Amino acid sequence: MVFLLEIYNEELFDLLSPSPGVTEGLQLFDDPRNKGGVIVQGLEEITVHNKNEVYQVPEIGSAKRKTAATLMDASSRRFSVH
Repeated sequence: MVFLLEIYNEELFDLLSPSPGVTEGLQLFDDPRNKGGVIVQGLEEITVHNKNEVYQVPEIGSAKRKTAATLMDASSRRFSVH
């Protein structure tokens, strides 16, 4: 089983959910069996059968990732030409 989770602006996003942008139902708990571990309840899971299928999962989820421009992006001169 594989799942893909993004934390953005202190919110949890299930990147494999068929409903885009839905954060309701995701709950974060400390894992009592694994010190320092967490459990995220409500994540969509995909069953994979081989390593090639595992490599496809990030491609599915990347389209749903959240991104935001920062003020540094707007004023960056890394690519300026003189």
